[in-house]
Amino acid sequence: MRPTIRRPLSTPSYTPVRSSASICTRGKHFGSAHPGCEGSVAATSTSFAQVRIQADPFVEVCRERIGRFRRTTMPRDATRPIHTLLIDNYDSYTYNLYHYLAEANGALPTVVKNDQVEWEVLHSRLKEREFDNVVISPGPGTPANPNDIGVCKQVLRQCVDLPVLGVCLGHQALGLVHGASVVEAPYPAHGYCSQLTHKKHRLFAGIQAAAGFSVVRYHSLVLDERTLPACLEPIAWTKEDSILMAIAHASRPHFGVQFHPESICTEHGKTIISNFRDLTLECLGTSRASLGICTANSTVAREEDETPTSNSARCRLEPPSSATPLKLKWVKLDECLDSSACSSEAIFLALYGNSDDSVWLDSSSTEGGRARFSFMGSRGGEHWKRVRYSLPAVGEQGPGSIDVEYSDGTRKLSCISIWDYLDETLRRLQLQSSIGSSLLPFDFHGGFVGYFGYELKSSTCGSQAHTSSCPDACLFFMDRFVAIDHKMGDIYIMTLEEDSSEGCNTQWMENTAASIRQLTLDSFPSTSTLSDQRDCMIPEKKVKTLPARDSESVYMNKVQECIDLMVRGESYEICLTTSMETKAELDPLELYRVFRTINPAPYSAWLSFAGGPILCCCSPERFLKLDRHGVVEAKPIKGTAKRCKANAVVDSKLAEDLRNSVKDRAENLMIVDLLRNDLSQFCEVGTVKVPKLMHVESYATVHQLVSTVVGKKCAEKRPTECIRAAFPGGSMTGAPKKRTMEILDKLEGRARGPYSGSIGFLSLNGAFDLNIVIRTSVINDGSLTIGAGGAITVLSDPKSEYEEMQLKAGALCKGIAISQHLSETSVDKTMPESQEHS
Repeated sequence: MRPTIRRPLSTPSYTPVRSSASICTRGKHFGSAHPGCEGSVAATSTSFAQVRIQADPFVEVCRERIGRFRRTTMPRDATRPIHTLLIDNYDSYTYNLYHYLAEANGALPTVVKNDQVEWEVLHSRLKEREFDNVVISPGPGTPANPNDIGVCKQVLRQCVDLPVLGVCLGHQALGLVHGASVVEAPYPAHGYCSQLTHKKHRLFAGIQAAAGFSVVRYHSLVLDERTLPACLEPIAWTKEDSILMAIAHASRPHFGVQFHPESICTEHGKTIISNFRDLTLECLGTSRASLGICTANSTVAREEDETPTSNSARCRLEPPSSATPLKLKWVKLDECLDSSACSSEAIFLALYGNSDDSVWLDSSSTEGGRARFSFMGSRGGEHWKRVRYSLPAVGEQGPGSIDVEYSDGTRKLSCISIWDYLDETLRRLQLQSSIGSSLLPFDFHGGFVGYFGYELKSSTCGSQAHTSSCPDACLFFMDRFVAIDHKMGDIYIMTLEEDSSEGCNTQWMENTAASIRQLTLDSFPSTSTLSDQRDCMIPEKKVKTLPARDSESVYMNKVQECIDLMVRGESYEICLTTSMETKAELDPLELYRVFRTINPAPYSAWLSFAGGPILCCCSPERFLKLDRHGVVEAKPIKGTAKRCKANAVVDSKLAEDLRNSVKDRAENLMIVDLLRNDLSQFCEVGTVKVPKLMHVESYATVHQLVSTVVGKKCAEKRPTECIRAAFPGGSMTGAPKKRTMEILDKLEGRARGPYSGSIGFLSLNGAFDLNIVIRTSVINDGSLTIGAGGAITVLSDPKSEYEEMQLKAGALCKGIAISQHLSETSVDKTMPESQEHS
C-alpha cells in the first residue's frame, strides 16, 4: 500500500477549508508569538519550510483535516485519491482550480505561493513523491520574469516524470522552458470566449473535436507555435483564428492549456481536470504499481501534517473564559408600515433624526425582490458602543489601534486589529438561541453595524500604500434597533439584554412602539411628495458634475496606461477610480433623503458617527452575505448603461445592448470568476455556483449587468474569515486582485477611504450582509467627497470610460446640488427682508 505518513511542510499559504489550529510566522522562524500577527485567510493541508524573507512575515497558517471529505466526496470512477501540489502565481482564479481538482481527485490539493518556498526544499519533497502531480496556476506577468513565475520553471525543468499541468501562465512557462517564444497575442483576450478544436489528445478525452467547444481566455501573451521544439506537440487551437491553445510534451507527462478550464463559461472544464487525473493515474500505474490502490472508502488523512500552534494563536481560537449570554426580545407591529405617514423615512426621522450617532441600513429600493429589510437605530442600551479603527501609519508595523466609546461615555484605546477585536467581541457576547428568534424573517439579531474602508486591504491580500483621512473602520454595536419588513409591512422593535437585566428595556420598547403608532395618526408628507418638490426646485443649470481630482485628460491618460499594462499581461481588468470633493455646506441628512429618492437602491445606508464621518450611500451592489444557515451570496455588478425613461423603446434597447455588449460581458465574467475564487477559499468543495449570470437590472438612472454567486460556508470558518477572504470586493479592484491593487495604488495616488469598502452588519448569530460602497458621499472634517470610476479592459476607450465615470457620479452630483439649493433657500427664507435684498 502507498505510505500515508507525510511530514509537515511549513510554508505560509492560503486554504479554503476547515481549520482547527494556527501558528504565526515571522521571517524564517516559526512559533514566535507576535501581538500584531495578521494572517490572510488560512493555509494549506501541508506547508513548506524556509519561507523567503520577502514573503509576508505575519501569515496565519491553519491545518486542515480532510478524512471526512475523502470518504464522502471522492468520485466513484477514481481508483485512488490523488494528491496535487497547486502552485499559485498570485492569481485570482487559483481556488476555482482548487475546487475542480478536489472534486476530481478525491483529496484536497496543497496550495503554495510561487515564492514562498526555496526550490531546494520543494525539490526534495517532490523527489520523495509527496505529491502525485503538480498544477501551475495562471497569474499576471510573463514567465520570462522570475518574479512572476517563481519556482514553476524549476518544476518543469527537473521533474521529468511527475505529471504537470500548466494553466495560462503555467502553459507559457512550459513552452519557454523548452525553448519556445512567448510573444504578444494577435489581440488581448481577457474574459473572451472562443471555440476550440483539438487533436484528440487524451487531455481532451470525451470532448468532440470536430464540433469544437467554448473556452474562456484571460491572456495577452501566447506561445509562438512556429518556435515550438520537437519535444512539444501542439494539441488545441482556437477554431476562428488558429491560435495555439494547448501543448503536450512528447516524452514527459507535462501539459499546458492557454485557456482557463476553471472559468464558469468554459465548457468541459471539469472533464479536462478529470482527464489530467486519469493521466496521472496512468503514470502511477506504470511507475509505482507496487504502491497498490486505495478504494473510494479510503480514510487516509493528513493528520501528520498538523503544525505546532503558538500560544498567541491558540488563545484566539479557544472560547473566552467569561462569556456574556444575551437573549433577543422584540415587539412586532403587524402591517403598520405604509408609504406616507408611517414610511421607513418617517420612522427614522421621528426616532433618530436628531441623533449624532445613528445608522439606517435602508432598502430604499425593494423592486424585484432585490431587498426586503431595513434596520435603524442610535445610541442604545448598556451594550451599545462606538468603535473606530485606524491602521498603523504607512511603513509602520503593528495591528493598528481601536478607540471604543461605551454607552456610559467612557472610552478605551487598544492596539488590536479590527478583525481580532470583532472575533473576540462576537465570541464573548453569545446569543442564546430560541424557537422564536429562529422564526424571525431577517438575519440581523443585534451586533455590529458600520463600514470597512478600502485600505483594510492591507490586512487581507494587499499592501498599505496610502493613509485615509477617515477611520479605516467605524462600527456601532447595536443592542436596540428597529427592523422593517417592506414586503409584509411589519415593524419589529428589537433589543438584546442579559438575564440579570431582564425588563430594563421594556420601557424603551413601549416608548418606541408608541412613537411609531403615533406616526399613523399624524399628517406627515410622503417621501415622494417631498422629494418631487425638491427635484422641481433646483434649476437645471445648477446640476453640474463636481470637478474631479483627475482632469479629463489625466483620467484618460490613466485609462490608456491601464490598457498598456493589460496588453503586457500585468492584469486582466483594472477598476480605476477618481474622487470629487466640495465643501459640506448642506444638511447631511437632507442630502441622504434626496439621494434615496432620486437614486433608490437596495443596499442604501445612512451612517452618522459623532465627530464624523457621515456616509450617505445609495449602493445597488451586494458585496457578500452570509445567512444564519451558512449560505453565502455575492452579487457583483459590472456593466453600466444610461437609462432613457422618457422613451420605453429606447430604454429597452439600451438594456439589450448592455446585455449583449462584448466588453461589459467580459468585465462581468472576470469578476464572477474572481468571486467564485474568493468564495472557494471558505466554502465547501463543490458548493460554489452561479445561479444568475449577467442579468440586466434597471435602476432609477442606469441599467446594470448583475450576476449572483453562492456557496455553502465551511462550518469551522468564522464570519470574519469569510469577509477577509474576499475583501475588498473584486468589482472595485479588478483581477488578479493583488497585482491590480498594486497598480491602482500607483495610478490613483490616494487613499479611497470608505469608498470601495463595505457597509453592513455582523450579527451575533453569525450572519452578515455587506454592500459595496459606491454611489456614496462621505462627509468628514467639513468636506464632502464622492468616488467614481469603472472597470478598464483592453477593449476600453479612454473617452468612453471618462464619460461612464461622469455618469456614475451624475446622480450624486444632482443630489448635492438639490440639497445645496434647499440649504440656500432655507437661509433666504429666514433672513430679514433688508438683508435678503442687500
